[in-house]
Amino acid sequence: MDIDFAMEGIGKKVSVERNSVEALSAIAIYEREEKRFVFYSSEDIKKDDIIIDSTGNRFYVTEIEIPEVHQEPLALYAYISTGEKQNVASIAHPQININNAYNSAIGTQGSVTMNINFCFDEMREEVRSSSSPDAEQLNQIVDLLEKMATEKEAPTKGMLAQFSEVVQRNSWISGSIASALLSLAMASS
Repeated sequence: MDIDFAMEGIGKKVSVERNSVEALSAIAIYEREEKRFVFYSSEDIKKDDIIIDSTGNRFYVTEIEIPEVHQEPLALYAYISTGEKQNVASIAHPQININNAYNSAIGTQGSVTMNINFCFDEMREEVRSSSSPDAEQLNQIVDLLEKMATEKEAPTKGMLAQFSEVVQRNSWISGSIASALLSLAMASS
């Protein structure tokens, strides 16, 4: 499943700096609680890049992760730090080598359970406690996401575009929306 529909509706434009030169501009979703930016999987973001948002805040990329669904990249997670760039030589990195671990569930004795749940009631509570003047439209977003989850309805490109201004005014909800969409994507795989 592709996350293009989510990126168009709630993503924000950022600049990516590499070696003190602007390398590219991209659309990303900032997930504050996870301390990461979510990009299209095809973006060329690397460890030690600097992400600059529209207000000039600088975020240092400390780690890159590309989750896959059916061996297809779903997104690119750029985990960030807001502090100064760390001196790589001063950080001890443990090295772990795992050989011949094909089709393995390491540390689980061959038993794997994956529970993917998202609580839409918590998202509604978040909307209610925010006292936002856009609460009605925010609840429409939650209803739409919940309908997709309960009816196994496939998302369509641009389906959240109508809510882009509401999400921009209430940026605190973008992380919850992205989490719900990724949970839906992982559950459908």
